[in-house]
Amino acid sequence: MAAASVTTLPNTRVLHIPAFDAMTRKVLLAGLAINLIEDPARLGAADVAVLLAAYAAETYTPEEREEAWRRYVDAVRDELDAEDGRLTWADLQVIPGTRTEPATVITRQNAAAALALLVYGEIGGTKS
Repeated sequence: MAAASVTTLPNTRVLHIPAFDAMTRKVLLAGLAINLIEDPARLGAADVAVLLAAYAAETYTPEEREEAWRRYVDAVRDELDAEDGRLTWADLQVIPGTRTEPATVITRQNAAAALALLVYGEIGGTKS
């Protein structure tokens, strides 16, 4: 990911956003999601959009990036609800009669998959 620069007015200054590796971007996006869930008023939509543009996969259009972000935040909410016992595997879309893991495991895996799609953009050559 190339470093981005932003010009602000009236005093022209250049802000260099470093190019973070994928693991760092995952950590930053995970923190952003938790902050947004805990206090939705903490960050405005424009702030989130700028951070997503810097940290999410470059292959996404703005609309695709927003959808990938929404899916990830929903997955993190499910994970937190499962950890608190508000969500069980029966609440998830699990095929009846199949052997399942506890909801905490399922939701953790779902959140990890959604984060990977957000950071890398595609798995197996196709977008989510």
